[in-house]
Amino acid sequence: MKLQKLIRYAFLSALILFPACGGAGGCSIGGRTCTSSLPAGTSGGCCRRYDAPTGRCDAGLVCNSNTCEPCGGSGERCCGGNSCDASLTCETDTGRCGDCGEPGERCCASGSSIGTLFHVCTGDASCDVHADRCEGTTTTTCTGGVRLNIPCRLAFGCTTWVVGTGHDAAGARECAESVGCNVIDEPLRSFNFCGVDPMRASHTVSWPGTSREAARDCLAHTNTDWTITEGCCEEHVGTALCIPET
Repeated sequence: MKLQKLIRYAFLSALILFPACGGAGGCSIGGRTCTSSLPAGTSGGCCRRYDAPTGRCDAGLVCNSNTCEPCGGSGERCCGGNSCDASLTCETDTGRCGDCGEPGERCCASGSSIGTLFHVCTGDASCDVHADRCEGTTTTTCTGGVRLNIPCRLAFGCTTWVVGTGHDAAGARECAESVGCNVIDEPLRSFNFCGVDPMRASHTVSWPGTSREAARDCLAHTNTDWTITEGCCEEHVGTALCIPET
């Protein structure tokens, strides 16, 4: 009899902790309750189960507090893989998409239309890699017709590319150094990783480094609460979020 009670208690506990979310009407995951009557996975509806084959939310939406909401637009939450709409970048400190590339704005980075993998700005503006801000060009240091991706070493062993502009390769390097780039001569590559955050949302990211190990160490330092594995997240394989490694 005691054994039957224990089994019944375990079963009821499992129903509370792992509800069968999926339809309208709401459910609770991780203590976050959703009571929306909209279809699960749609805008304003409850998020689907973590293991749902169609994903927790439809395309263009992200799960927040167990409710699907629009993502990728200016001021909206970043979509999977920290991606945003064209000319926007994911601001890692807020988790929302913001303007980038213009003087005074953040440097465009992975996920933006002009800055895939690179810390870049529009026109003749240059990226101050330490402040992560675009600065207008006030000298002739960063002018010319040659634009090169210059490999730089940042703090904590992280590396990145900065777009340097000059009249020749030496001028492009000088431009990169003038905005805080600690130029290195080692070639950089981009490596794919899957990061799972505390809310169990998956993020496929392409991260630069001199080696896969160095890239992973930097990503782990930048996202201390992620569980990180090599390669794209399984649900992102074959999508635009899983780009070829260089």
